[in-house]
Amino acid sequence: MNPKFKLLEYKFLTMHERKARGIQFDSKFTVITGTNDTGKSSIIKSIVWTLGATPEKMDDIWERANTMWYLSFLLDDVYYAVFRYFNTFLILDKDRNILHKEQGESSVSSVLLGLFKFPLKLITKKNDLITPPTFAYLSPFYIDQDKSWLAPWSNFKGMGMFSGIKDSLARFHTGIRVPKYYEIKLEKIHVENDLESV
Repeated sequence: MNPKFKLLEYKFLTMHERKARGIQFDSKFTVITGTNDTGKSSIIKSIVWTLGATPEKMDDIWERANTMWYLSFLLDDVYYAVFRYFNTFLILDKDRNILHKEQGESSVSSVLLGLFKFPLKLITKKNDLITPPTFAYLSPFYIDQDKSWLAPWSNFKGMGMFSGIKDSLARFHTGIRVPKYYEIKLEKIHVENDLESV
């Protein structure tokens, strides 16, 4: 069973503007409000980005701002934090000790999905069974106002590398299919390919 995931605090520091902001999340419910173009969507996008999932549409200003990101959360009451600076990730404990240092989204995804106890592996279009990026875990909880209304389950970059990604994620998160299904499906593909080559 997946551990209970609760956001605690989010901070970011822009080196370009020499400014910092922070958000503390309520233990039960947090609402982010504001008029148009005040950055509500950017905050949500940057949270999933800090966890190694790149939204399909990101504002270029975030990259130009040379920003450091810090997100703390609880997993079954155990404290963790993720620090991101460009493609370098640190995963920290409550005493700020470095548990993992990872380079790139695929590396940090493997670590985070392990912490989340997220068992799903997906089949790529090259017929490889791999641990997906963290978007596989986050997809049901993230709605992108620029993308989701027109194309549900296609909020993140990199989703196109997997076969039938929308169906796979929807069926897994609703409990229709278990992780073993995808292992068996891959074996079936390999057998069919072997038969074709005979």
